[in-house]
Amino acid sequence: MGLNIDNFSRQAFCQARMKFNPEIFKTISGGIYDCLNNMMIDFQIAPYKTSEKELAYKNIEKALKLFKNDEIILIFDRGYPSIEFFQFLTEKKH
Repeated sequence: MGLNIDNFSRQAFCQARMKFNPEIFKTISGGIYDCLNNMMIDFQIAPYKTSEKELAYKNIEKALKLFKNDEIILIFDRGYPSIEFFQFLTEKKH
């Protein structure tokens, strides 16, 4: 069963748009993706003032519980490097 999105009026579109809560767009997300199996391992949604590193800590903790003795490679974009972050990864033996 498909959605028929071709048949709607401008008025209907405007009314539907007004029902969106703008607060849902004030969030930040972070996650860990398994490239070999093409699936998300962990995903966090938090208020937009939350640090991405804080979400990364949570993602890593959950991923390490799933992959206890497996070798994993963590790749981050810029903005994550810090002494505290590397200490955290070292303590987790990664």
